[in-house]
Amino acid sequence: MKASLYIGRPFGIKVTVHWTFFILIAYIIYINIKNGSSFAEMSESVLFVLTIFGCVILHELGHSLAAKRYGIITRGITLLPIGGVASLTKIPEEPQKELFVAIAGPLINLTIALILFFILLLGGFDFSLLFSFQYLNRAAFLPALLIVNLMLFFFNLVPAFPMDGGRLLRAGLGFRFSRLQATRVAARIGQLFAIFFAIWGLFNNPFLILIAVFVFIGAQAELQDVQSKSMLEGKKINDLLMRNFTPLNPGMPLKQVVDILLNGQEEEFIILDDNKVVGILTKNLIIKGLSDHGQDVEADKIMETDFPTFTTDDTVKDVYEKLQLSGTKIAPVFENDVLIGVIDIKNIHEYLLVFEALNTRKWL
Repeated sequence: MKASLYIGRPFGIKVTVHWTFFILIAYIIYINIKNGSSFAEMSESVLFVLTIFGCVILHELGHSLAAKRYGIITRGITLLPIGGVASLTKIPEEPQKELFVAIAGPLINLTIALILFFILLLGGFDFSLLFSFQYLNRAAFLPALLIVNLMLFFFNLVPAFPMDGGRLLRAGLGFRFSRLQATRVAARIGQLFAIFFAIWGLFNNPFLILIAVFVFIGAQAELQDVQSKSMLEGKKINDLLMRNFTPLNPGMPLKQVVDILLNGQEEEFIILDDNKVVGILTKNLIIKGLSDHGQDVEADKIMETDFPTFTTDDTVKDVYEKLQLSGTKIAPVFENDVLIGVIDIKNIHEYLLVFEALNTRKWL
């Protein structure tokens, strides 16, 4: 994720903090100053928030290490003000695997809570005081952290996408139904929870309305993604291969690229150097190149060099997933190491629209 600060690589997994996270820290400091807190109290508040997000990192590492067991790579973990995001290269589709990966994160929070429980127990803590602290101090630090981890555990088990509970529900349904059917049921249940959150938020806490919107949109997005992939099931790359395309050469000035862009339908290009694909150039890169360097800059100075490649043996579903994860819009396709065409994610989206329209017509 862009505009993120690198903080480490535990278990070989890159962890970054998005810049918006520091807005949360600034807000915590502002609230403490506004309330007249001492520097020590303010430091404890900031430390508590950082510790919570340390637990969030462990939660996401739980997902990542569980996924690694099935050969699924985690591209990185990013901390945001609303939590953490582990970017897996794919979500396992087998119910038992998805169940294991989904439950791993909440179990980390439960484990942390249990460890804190035993630490407090051994320290002689009076658990009748667990919910009696009015403000955060040293005595309340560990009890409050225990409560937060229990809240994270139970909140993530809410059966609604994009929370872990939504994936657990789908995994459970997946033992009996197809993935699409399981996703459809799980998404609708999640949206019912979202409506409940919204109604509850109207009369209690407006923040729940934001959560409701987040859950409702997340459930719909998950369903749409699975529906799209189910439409691509069994399709080979040859079905959507674009054999007519315009290659660019590395030394081509951007003004010539713009002429090609404006005089044709293509918006994404591959760059060939002696018949070898050395980069790709998208419309966004072209616009940015014009803004940053002007129209005389050469294509190889602004091209993207990190891109996936495919062969005619690849399925469209796998191609779609990889293009989504990489953020790449176009990729070269080879047959026996010979370039025979390109695959464009826009073309895949157009196919999905046509497929959906034809299948909708069947019901009219």
